[in-house]
Amino acid sequence: MESSNSPLFKKGDLVVPVVRRPGDCPNCRIGRPDNCSDGKKHEAGITGLHGFMRDYFYEAPENLVLVRSKDLSKIGVLTEPLKNVVKAFEVFEKVSTRAVYQNQFSTYEGKKALIIGSACEAFLYAFVAREYGFTTYMANRHAIEDTKLQMCQNFDVNFVDYSKDVNFPDNFELDLLIDTSGDPSTIVRFLRKVNYNGVVILFGTNGKAPDGAITGNDIDWIVERNITVCGSVDAARIHYEKALDLIQKWHLGHAGVMSKMITGIYKPEDTSLFTVKPAGEIKSVIKWNDIE
Repeated sequence: MESSNSPLFKKGDLVVPVVRRPGDCPNCRIGRPDNCSDGKKHEAGITGLHGFMRDYFYEAPENLVLVRSKDLSKIGVLTEPLKNVVKAFEVFEKVSTRAVYQNQFSTYEGKKALIIGSACEAFLYAFVAREYGFTTYMANRHAIEDTKLQMCQNFDVNFVDYSKDVNFPDNFELDLLIDTSGDPSTIVRFLRKVNYNGVVILFGTNGKAPDGAITGNDIDWIVERNITVCGSVDAARIHYEKALDLIQKWHLGHAGVMSKMITGIYKPEDTSLFTVKPAGEIKSVIKWNDIE
């Protein structure tokens, strides 16, 4: 990008634009529009601002995050979904302190995490859970391709097709449940696997999903076990920066896995991408020009 009037960047730097822009609430004024408390924030391409789906766009330097390594030129696009995951784990860290959550060694080793879903952000949630030391499971109601299974194995993540596999045993206890599907019936399916002082993070949204009944017994389970249920959306600049650090770490430590997250690169005129889900898709990318 051209940046003659900005000491932060130079021509040719790789950058990631921040999606959410602050409104006027106290959280927005301290740089945390992800926690906007009056709903007056704006989101590029979503509410109040144009997005970035074009060959070129203009942006203020304060809304750009520097990608320090040119090695990430093809996978830096994963910063956008991963920053949401980093924010959600910040939420987890805060709410889990309501009780002694870590083990006797002050780590998460031996704790179990289950991520519902098998799309891009589900994989990233699983990878970050492994960073924390959780024994980690991903679950969906269908099988996934061998390539995806290999990615899970690379990060020591267990995949469960709960439409076929034997259900988890009665004594299987989760300490962290994360939903990326937005499907109420799936959340309820696993709710009563959550352990005492467990945390449930709702990230996925799906207004078209059928209603799922939550029973009085489910409420009792949440209350009697001090379970925390919370939602998480979007992220702040700090989460973009941490996401880039993780992408760099995984790029070096898990050779080729990050590249496999991007399952298709398309031209802007390939509009069928928006109406037909590509087979085996994890993350689809639109390449808007020939700049490397």
